[in-house]
Amino acid sequence: MTALRAVTIHPAQIIGCADRIGSLAVGKDADVVIWSGDPLDVMSRAERAYLDGREIYRYDYDRREGVFAEP
Repeated sequence: MTALRAVTIHPAQIIGCADRIGSLAVGKDADVVIWSGDPLDVMSRAERAYLDGREIYRYDYDRREGVFAEP
């Protein structure tokens, strides 16, 4: 958990933007990736990714490949 904070909330605090970014909370800006496991584990894969509240990527387990949303 410490490593995850090192790339999320701590940098946001350092640059003075923790009120807007760096953690998930109502009213904050958020680009989110949902992982199959620990995001720092090389065996984990990104399952879904959201940008500005819109899903932009999902991993299709039937096809065994990532699918990107149309722009």
